[in-house]
Formats: sequence, C-alpha cells, structure tokens
Amino acid sequence: MEHAVTQTQDIRRHPSGSIDLDSFRQSAMAVRRQPIRDARTLRMAPAGTLVIAGALGFVFTVGSLHTVGDQLAAASSHASQTR
Repeated sequence: MEHAVTQTQDIRRHPSGSIDLDSFRQSAMAVRRQPIRDARTLRMAPAGTLVIAGALGFVFTVGSLHTVGDQLAAASSHASQTR
C-alpha cells in the first residue's frame, strides 16, 4: 500500500488544470495498435520472400531460355552451312 502512495504518476494537465484525457487516449491506442502492426509485419515478411524468390526464378528461367535460343540458332546456322 505504501508503495502505491509514494509512487509518482505523470498526469498530463491542460493549462487550466484539468486532466488531459486525449493524451491518455492516444497513448493507449498506440499501445493497442503495436501488436497489430507487429502481426502485419510478420504476415508480410513471407509474402515478400516469395515475391523475391519468384522474381529470381523468372529471371533465371528467361535467361536460360535465351541461352537455349542462342544454341538453337547456332545449331541451325551450322546445319545450313554444312548443306
């Protein structure tokens, strides 16, 4: 009981002396919204990883197709020269 009495509280007040309830509401809402922001970040991280992996896979696939196309063109050129 004595601990509660000796503990000081930071009570925000208006210049008129009344308690500033808006500041308490804002800080309470910020505390409530933090877990929601954290959860959203945790949900978005795997999606970002999948997007990056998909983009890399696309780049490598297109690159390998381009290489196959060059090989086919070279083979075609070689075949036409031997006739």
